[in-house]
Amino acid sequence: MDSSQSVDAATHVTDRVLYRRLVEIGVDAEESMRIMAFWMWVEAQGFIELVPKISANNDQLLAMVADETKAILAALDPSSTTPITQNLCPITSLILYPVSVEEIFGDKDLVSEGVSEVHNQFSGQVPHELSKLSKLSSLDLSGNKQVSLNTSVMRRLVHNLTKLRELRLDGVQMSLVSLDSLMNLSSSLTVLSLNGCGLHGNLPYNIFRLPSLRELSLICNPELRGAFPTTNWSNPLMFLDVSTTGFSGPLPNSVDNLKFLKHLGLSQCNFNGLIPASFGNLTQITELDLSGNNFVGELPSSLSNLKNLSFLNLRCNNLSGSIPESFGNLTKVTYCYLSSNSFIGHIPSSLSNLKDLTFLDLGGNNFEDIIEVSLYFS
Repeated sequence: MDSSQSVDAATHVTDRVLYRRLVEIGVDAEESMRIMAFWMWVEAQGFIELVPKISANNDQLLAMVADETKAILAALDPSSTTPITQNLCPITSLILYPVSVEEIFGDKDLVSEGVSEVHNQFSGQVPHELSKLSKLSSLDLSGNKQVSLNTSVMRRLVHNLTKLRELRLDGVQMSLVSLDSLMNLSSSLTVLSLNGCGLHGNLPYNIFRLPSLRELSLICNPELRGAFPTTNWSNPLMFLDVSTTGFSGPLPNSVDNLKFLKHLGLSQCNFNGLIPASFGNLTQITELDLSGNNFVGELPSSLSNLKNLSFLNLRCNNLSGSIPESFGNLTKVTYCYLSSNSFIGHIPSSLSNLKDLTFLDLGGNNFEDIIEVSLYFS
């Protein structure tokens, strides 16, 4: 058997169709890629038309073969002592007859190396066949750092997956994707998570107005630019995080329309201006991170209305004035970072009301009190 025989995963149409079927019957997307890589490697060892033969089976049998393949892949792990025998994979043994699985998979290191090589080829581009899964409600390719998306495939996904409710592509390389391909995302979308995707350019404005959106996470896309809507911004968002992006400008008062918001992360961006007093209307919020921006002026006393707040980070801005005495009303706060600003005056005694506080950082300000940079409360 020639283990060096090349496999062209990108041009094998049957491979892509079979990959789509695996995902359609409920196999995880990354695991489907590993299964496909395994079958394609076996085919390259002289088992001509193996992938089309497997593809010809019904979904029930396909699922059984996929389960056996997962068991073989687990046995190939260097830490595994499980032998690869006919008992481990009876259906696969029949498919490969008359050659025994012991003969094919006897050298585990050689098989693992070959499968990994094929997997690296196959995992290059997200196959456009995924866009044919018109009933798909959730697509999660997160963590596949070797996977990339181009504009053409993204447009097909957006156009065809009209029932999609959750789209998670964290870590998928999308630097070649034109952001206007995101213009017409499904109105049913509840989750859009594109953390660390290498996005660049201006985020389409209408994404913020998707009527069902509950989670929008765009963390760690430094070249992604954008600004929040100034009017008519009202949807059920509960989680919004654009930390470490190029988002900029003052925060609009329209943020206070997000009545269900529990997490707001805007750290390490280019926001400026005042912290809007209307933030006090975000009464459901539990985590607020505005650190590492260019916010100026005094803290609005309305922030004391955030009775559910447990995490507050305002460090590394240009905030000034004194800390309002009313901050003592934030009785659920456990972590509070106010360091590296220009606060003055006395530290309010009302902070002693914060019985759940475990970490308070006030360093790098101009308080009149003599105090350590960080206070720990037990």
